[in-house]
Amino acid sequence: MPRKIVILIAAALSTITSIALASEPNDYIAPGRALLFDGSLSGIQSAYHLFDEGLKDGNCPECQTNRELRFFHAASGTAMLMVRDDGNSINSLFELLREFGINVSGEHWSAYFDPNTLGINAVINEHDVYEFPADAPDIKEIRNILEESFVPEIQIIIDDLSSIEDSPANRFKIYLEPSEIRIFFHSDSDVFNSSSPDYDPNSRFLKPVEVDYGEVLLLKGILTVLKGQLKAKAAYDSYVDSNDKLLEKIYGNSFKINEDLLLPRPEILNVLPTINDSNDGAAILAQARQD
Repeated sequence: MPRKIVILIAAALSTITSIALASEPNDYIAPGRALLFDGSLSGIQSAYHLFDEGLKDGNCPECQTNRELRFFHAASGTAMLMVRDDGNSINSLFELLREFGINVSGEHWSAYFDPNTLGINAVINEHDVYEFPADAPDIKEIRNILEESFVPEIQIIIDDLSSIEDSPANRFKIYLEPSEIRIFFHSDSDVFNSSSPDYDPNSRFLKPVEVDYGEVLLLKGILTVLKGQLKAKAAYDSYVDSNDKLLEKIYGNSFKINEDLLLPRPEILNVLPTINDSNDGAAILAQARQD
């Protein structure tokens, strides 16, 4: 067989295989939404990874620009700032709490599963009082975690939202189904209980709820403010000696702001530099404003 014919056959087979393996956005959106709204922590985590796989799928050229996939990637990514637990860098609230001996127990975050929802377990001493772990991060380490882990994650979500376009001729608009909204209500809520005397068949929650570009801008604004606050915190003196019993006093309801915080630490919350930190607070604030 002539070499040229062999090459043409190989190219044709490659094209056919690529077409057969090609994905489409809904291959990720539909199962991802089902996971995101199942009321569990693992559902949020799995949904985020599924949406992320969709955006990185080289066999799905439409996925990169699909606005619905981008939105749910951003929404689940925002939730992951709370619930991520992958054993890598500390970039979620749950992972940060663990560094202080505080663990979140349970699987279901939704009120629908009440009373089997999340709980908090903290390390306590022989006096049944929370005790600050000796190896917990200090203020400087916390600042580094926030600036080096949390802020970049927030920026990724903001970039996702910024990529969603909206115009009069092509409005961004998606709908949350009643089956998805249901997870935000208690299992015996009158809204969905047709046998309840307070049941309203015309309730807006029994119909698809519209999410449009306004919600995109709202979420983006909240995250931008959060990012700015985290970056600005690095501009202030927040030094507390690791041997101090400040948190124990707060937990034990014996904390006095003047005696325990302001008088012993006259420089606390002053703009840097101070004797505790030589960083340029004014420059940090200026950069935070610019960002």
